[in-house]
This record gives sequence, C-alpha cells and structure tokens, in this order.
Amino acid sequence: MRSRLLLLAILATCWALHTTVQAQDKYDLRIANVQVTSENCNDLSVISGVSGTVHYAPDTKTLTLEDATINASGNNVINSEIVGLTIKVSGTNNLTNTRYAAFYFTKPMSIVGQGTLNVECLDDAALFANEATLTIDGCTMHAKGKKFGLAGAKVGRVGKELIIRNAMITAEGTSDVTKYATIANFSTLTLEGCTITEPAGAVFDASLKGIALNGEIVKSKVVITKIGT
Repeated sequence: MRSRLLLLAILATCWALHTTVQAQDKYDLRIANVQVTSENCNDLSVISGVSGTVHYAPDTKTLTLEDATINASGNNVINSEIVGLTIKVSGTNNLTNTRYAAFYFTKPMSIVGQGTLNVECLDDAALFANEATLTIDGCTMHAKGKKFGLAGAKVGRVGKELIIRNAMITAEGTSDVTKYATIANFSTLTLEGCTITEPAGAVFDASLKGIALNGEIVKSKVVITKIGT
C-alpha cells in the first residue's frame, strides 16, 4: 500500500513539473546563449555574465538595457528572431564577445533611447543584421568588430536597410582582409538628422553596398554625428 502511495506521489510530482514546463512561454530571443522565457524575462540579470537592468516585455517586444554589462564569451550577446524587436537603451551599456557577432538578428529590429551602447566583438562583427532592416534612433552607439562594425549580410550577399535617425554612431572594423569593411552589405542607408563626418567626404555607395570614400569601401573608423552637434 505504501509503495503504491509513493508511486502515485512521484507521478503527481512529475505531472506538476511537466505542466509547469509546458506552461512556460519561450521567446525567439537569447541573451548570452540563454533563451528568454516568461519565467526569466522580468529580470535577465540572473543569466551568467549579465548585470545591470535587463528585462524583456513580450507584449511590446521591448528589450530594456539600463547600465547593463553583458559578456557572452563564445556566443552572441543578443540573438533575436523576433519580428519588430525594440531594444531600449538608457545609461551606459557594455556588450562584449570573443567569438561570433555580438548582436545577431534575422528580423527587423530597432535600437532606440537616449543612452549609450558600447558593442565589441574580438573575432567577428559587432552587429550583424542578417538580411534584416536595422533602425538606430536617438542613441549613441560605439560598434567595434574585427570583421565589421555593422554588417547587413554575409560576405557576398546584400542585406536590407540601415536607418539612422538623430543618432551618434562610431563604427570600426579592425581586420585588413579585403572582403571585410566597417559598415557594409546593406542595400540602402538612410540618414535622418545626422551625417557622416569621418572620414571626410565618405558617402554610402549603392554599388559597393556600404560606406565608401573615393570609390573604395571604408575599412577605417566611420563616425556619424547628429546635425548641429
């Protein structure tokens, strides 16, 4: 009798755990290679390598970064397949990675706010918009990668739009390999309330699909500054 009761208790416990797991919503968003779910989304600083204020609101598809530090050695810092994800930045945020793109996303995404976002990858692109439109609005971003600062697609392919509004952007691609560049592989670049100030005379070249100077793709630092500053 006792054995039967014990078995029933174990089965009930397993069923309760199964129900809890089944009820947990999973989102197409990973932070430092950990999937964001309904269980952890309110405080993503519980993830190893994450500190500061980091949380995700699924109803508005908004990821908030406030004075956050995320170190994701060997993985993407932020990996998103969410259509219309908004990343809201305030304060100073530092995202670093040793391998793979620090930011990686395959669906349209916006980075907004009045804060600063420092993104660095030692072995790939700082930000890789894999054939997805990227909008940067209002914030300050410093993007430093070995292969690209900002990339719109894989080498040999063309990504979608890069839209920058009233933002301050510094981008660096440190590799001297010919196929890599600072801001490249986008189909178009739209600047609203800002302009390219470094290198002097650099423009978006539609044929080269990136920031170019005198018909050559730029591999040095690119600075985009708010007009009037």
